[in-house]
Amino acid sequence: SESTGAAGALEALELPAGLLNHTNAGHAAVAFLASPWNGTVTGLKYLFDASPSWSAPFAFVHRGKHLAETMSAPAIGLGLTAVVVLAMLIIAFYVVWPSGDPKSPSPSRSSTGVFREEISPRQPFLQEEVTAEASQGRVLVGPAMRRRQRLASPQGCPRLCQGLVVPPGSDCVLALRPAPRRDNSCAVDISDLRGKPVLKAFVTRPHNWGQVDENILQTMGWNFSHVPAIRLCMLDAVKEESKGKGPSPLAICHCGGSDGRPAMFFYDSDGRFFGSLAKARGQTRYVFTTVDRERTLSLDGIFADHAVCISNPSQQRMAETEPCRMAFDLQNEFYRLRCSGAVDVGLVICCLLSIDEMEAFAPSES
Repeated sequence: SESTGAAGALEALELPAGLLNHTNAGHAAVAFLASPWNGTVTGLKYLFDASPSWSAPFAFVHRGKHLAETMSAPAIGLGLTAVVVLAMLIIAFYVVWPSGDPKSPSPSRSSTGVFREEISPRQPFLQEEVTAEASQGRVLVGPAMRRRQRLASPQGCPRLCQGLVVPPGSDCVLALRPAPRRDNSCAVDISDLRGKPVLKAFVTRPHNWGQVDENILQTMGWNFSHVPAIRLCMLDAVKEESKGKGPSPLAICHCGGSDGRPAMFFYDSDGRFFGSLAKARGQTRYVFTTVDRERTLSLDGIFADHAVCISNPSQQRMAETEPCRMAFDLQNEFYRLRCSGAVDVGLVICCLLSIDEMEAFAPSES
């Protein structure tokens, strides 16, 4: 009968002695004839119970070949089904099981509590087109950067440094080392992700936070009686200065006070008053306002950790920073700046450096 034929098919598979004598072997064969799927599952159960030490893939291939040569269609179907099911189980095991690669980086916690994790230079967000020679580099950043939002490309972003505006459709990615606070004067290198300096900023202390009339600022240019707090320069200008020639800064920032608050006043390369940066009254965020008061930038975040978001009045994120360690200098802390297309990188850098100075040295609001 059907049970006898199926049992013969199982016998042709050269199964271990004793398996065919199992009282339910015939039932398994009959189950396959009635329902190939259920019967296959039942047959596999008895197969592995009887001989768990088999090298399953080779055993089934050998028996499947013998089955194809000698047995009937139902028996062939049983063998082929078993081979397919076993192959699927093996593939699923290797896909789901973790690789255990010892080279996989593990996150660590920095002194500021921000998780750091090594990100390969071939990650998609490091393949973006950038300006100022900031190209593919090896950077250690926090995992939040891999989940970042797409930056906006606002057309109305204030432009302090025309030559440092990111082209539309591109992102500019740079690395900055925070200015040391123990020195009266220091230089800040702004580098690409490979460690090549592309800009340089000079910070001069101590600062004078006395009240300044902004109406006077518009006519004075940068001819203050004291040295500017911040100068942003191209590297060529720095080289010219080292030869005794006058520097040509892209922008300068003077410190002072406005409306009872510490402020930084920005000037362009021609010495024209461009705008001011001050903390929003009663808030922790900073606001940059152009001289015509028509355009503003909002800077908010954890300034001590250099985790800052820069946005426009429409709450579009135009730039962002996050603390990181760079492979070209693992001994020092850096923060990574990313600006979207149509954003003035020079203006953003001046804002970030100014906030560092105001957070560290400016008095509280009066």
